Amino acid sequence: MGYLFPGLTGIGPRLAITRASMWGDIAVSWLGPRWVTRLAGANLGIGLVPVILTATAWWFVFQPDIFLASCNPQGLTPAAAIGSSALKAF
Repeated sequence: MGYLFPGLTGIGPRLAITRASMWGDIAVSWLGPRWVTRLAGANLGIGLVPVILTATAWWFVFQPDIFLASCNPQGLTPAAAIGSSALKAF
């Protein structure tokens, strides 16, 4: 949070935000499971927004030729490339 909001870099503001978040979660849990599920769904939706935006942006700048060149820089045959990669993975 301190990176996005420089005023929150101290220990006091971080502690206050952590406590407020915890008490907010407790308050929602007092409302019941339906509200907890709604909050979890909202958090999931909010968390997916930057992932979807990043994936969409990179879709337009993706260059398959650079990707393919970096996958096999030694120019090995597929069998040789899979064999060496599988050996390292296991």
